[in-house]
Amino acid sequence: MKNIKNKNKSKQKLKLKKLTKSQRHTLLILAVMIYLFVRCLEYDVIRFRLAINGEITSGIIYEKKTWHGKGGQRYNYKYKFYVDGNMYTGETVYADKPYKDTRIGDTIPVMYLPHKREITDSYNAVARSGGISFAKLFK
Repeated sequence: MKNIKNKNKSKQKLKLKKLTKSQRHTLLILAVMIYLFVRCLEYDVIRFRLAINGEITSGIIYEKKTWHGKGGQRYNYKYKFYVDGNMYTGETVYADKPYKDTRIGDTIPVMYLPHKREITDSYNAVARSGGISFAKLFK
């Protein structure tokens, strides 16, 4: 008899935990918004980490793409750099006109994390984001 009462109580608890359709939709929308918010902040967090803990080296541009957007031209550069004899690659985007004259084979300053060298960006992108100025407050 007690087993039947316990089963009925557990069924009642399960019924209370079920969400309505509108609650599920609300949770789904909230989860999507949180995901998009985190994705938007991802590059700023990476650049802040580079500003605080990053090392600077020279990178060599090996690919350049120009594309047109609503705000004007953007320049996408892929670069490579060497640390301790190992080659690493990275990519950065510029919207500034002075960078349109940058060519394949030119060198640019690059920042990377010493303990995880795959995390990299150009020095200028980190500086433009305000990461370097902000990081000086913490050093």
